[in-house]
Amino acid sequence: MSHTIRRVLLTVGDVTYPLAATEHVDGLKAAIRNAVRSGADFVDVTLDTGSRIGIFATTASVMSITVDNEKVSAGTAADQEALDCPGACTGTYDIDTSFDII
Repeated sequence: MSHTIRRVLLTVGDVTYPLAATEHVDGLKAAIRNAVRSGADFVDVTLDTGSRIGIFATTASVMSITVDNEKVSAGTAADQEALDCPGACTGTYDIDTSFDII
C-alpha cells in the first residue's frame, strides 16, 4: 500500500530547502511578499530537520516555492523496507506511559 505526503520546498538562488510540515505555502508567500514590500527583511522558516533559518528577502531575491506530492510506502522510514507483521509484532513496550499504544 502506498501513501503520499505533501512536501514544500523553498528555493533561494541555487539552494533548495525542504520545509517542515508546519510551513504553509500561503503563509510563506505572504511573509515573503511583506518582506519585499517593506524594502527587505528576513523571513524565518522551519526546515524538515527542525532547524530554523532566516532568508533575507529583497526585490532582487530569486525565490520559488514548490509543492510536491511524494509517494511513500506504508511502514517505511529512512529508506528501510517495511516489515510484514501478519500477527502480533514482537517488541518491548513501556506499559507505564500516559498514552495508549496502538
